[in-house]
Amino acid sequence: MNKPAELAGVVEDQRFEQFFYDESTAKQLYQLVKLYERPLLMCNPTLAVLADRDNQEYKLLDRDTRFGFLEGYEEFSLTEPHLIKDYEFDSVFIDPPFTSITPEQVAKCLRSIAADGCPLWVAYNSRREEQLLSALNELDCPNLVPKWKLSYKEGVSESTQDAIWLYGPADLIAS
Repeated sequence: MNKPAELAGVVEDQRFEQFFYDESTAKQLYQLVKLYERPLLMCNPTLAVLADRDNQEYKLLDRDTRFGFLEGYEEFSLTEPHLIKDYEFDSVFIDPPFTSITPEQVAKCLRSIAADGCPLWVAYNSRREEQLLSALNELDCPNLVPKWKLSYKEGVSESTQDAIWLYGPADLIAS
């Protein structure tokens, strides 16, 4: 296991597959976030830290209460989701754990929070792309396609990083 990375004073909790984007990936993804007025960031504290610094409106749903210092933080479990009543989001950016949460569980969670119908951006392991696209393209949102490779800080091995891609709406931003 690689040395855990740090984000805004919080050290990755690799037991829960928590990994933080490297600087270039964070900046690239944040440019997408800024295209929306009310993004929902699920398991995406790196993007939430950037949004918080810019005073961009956002909601971060994450299990890690150490991010409670962020303005838009709300404690959340992908396996026991609850409806988001106080925030009408116009997009979803999700970076779920790859091994402990299945694409089918992600789809079920997104359905339960009424995320159908809005643009969906997903960081996921391309080795399981078929399973991911099969599960998420059943949602009532734009069909997902691979966009570009993502990179994480030192907490993720190079061989794993080579397989992590951003998936997003087929009709938005080619690559």
